[in-house]
Amino acid sequence: MAVQRVDGSTEALVRQIGEELFERSRRDASGFFRSERWTGQLLEWSMRHEDARLQLFRFVDVLPVLGDAESVVRHLKEYFDGKPDPFAGLLKTGLGVAGLGRLGARAVAATLRKGVEQVARSFIAVPKAVR
Repeated sequence: MAVQRVDGSTEALVRQIGEELFERSRRDASGFFRSERWTGQLLEWSMRHEDARLQLFRFVDVLPVLGDAESVVRHLKEYFDGKPDPFAGLLKTGLGVAGLGRLGARAVAATLRKGVEQVARSFIAVPKAVR
């Protein structure tokens, strides 16, 4: 295969396009993994599905009184098993991680608690002194 030479202006244009693509993908990737994005999408979806919304609010209501990670995982399964997407996918992922043992259950419980806290902060005004 023959290598073609490119002039300086073509190389500069290719470099500029590459840097722009890299910057776009970096921004998109950081947004993709932000938990606020997923929490917002879950809430938006559940608002369009009454049964899902009811189960979500029931789960959020009981979550603070669940003492240990195993209770959180058990309630997660009870509230969302058999529900439509996105709960089906989230449940499968959560139960898969929880199935790794006590550490997995603790990670799932902590993630759920953090997500609920983020949602609560979106809807409830909390004075700075209380935080």
